[in-house]
Amino acid sequence: MDYNNIREFCGNDLTGIYRVESHGDWPASSFDIERAQPGQIFYFPPLLSFSDSHGGSTERSNLRIFEERFKDVPGWRNKKYPQDGESIIIDIFCDHQGIIETLCALADYPIISDDDHSKIQIELESEAWDTWLSRELLRRIEKHTGKDLEISDDDTFFMLYRTMVKKSNTDTTFENGNFQIDIDRLLSVLEDVDYTTCLTEY
Repeated sequence: MDYNNIREFCGNDLTGIYRVESHGDWPASSFDIERAQPGQIFYFPPLLSFSDSHGGSTERSNLRIFEERFKDVPGWRNKKYPQDGESIIIDIFCDHQGIIETLCALADYPIISDDDHSKIQIELESEAWDTWLSRELLRRIEKHTGKDLEISDDDTFFMLYRTMVKKSNTDTTFENGNFQIDIDRLLSVLEDVDYTTCLTEY
């Protein structure tokens, strides 16, 4: 189905349509929409926003690709929030067919670019490894073995972690933009790997 603008795309469903004002965003009524002028009423697509409390790697990737693809197109902007949140908001009068086609595609499949989605998952995992995961895994291995250990080779320790992920068939998740993994499941294969290649006892 062809739509002339975002308002037609949304139809009678007012979910995600807001009056955007300097003092806040307010759910728009049919009356608001009928009397609206460009720049007053915006659509907040659900798969193009994330914050500390919602959204994961899918939403982060979609937002990034949307920004890259339509950076020179008027009628939308990235609304940023204080608590590490962002949302693409699109004027209901926006008639850019590329944007409308992207929203139609998202209604059928939740990811704009599978390649970028994979990249952002790798980025989030790498960020987690640098900020907490390597230290937490070391702590849990120490507890599991009853030994005081230190990392002798960071790169090899990461490769050990990836081997444990594969051997234990452990899934990774990206909830609210945060990388999560079941370390207990990783430890179930500790006896099947040689951690002495990267961890030394002291």
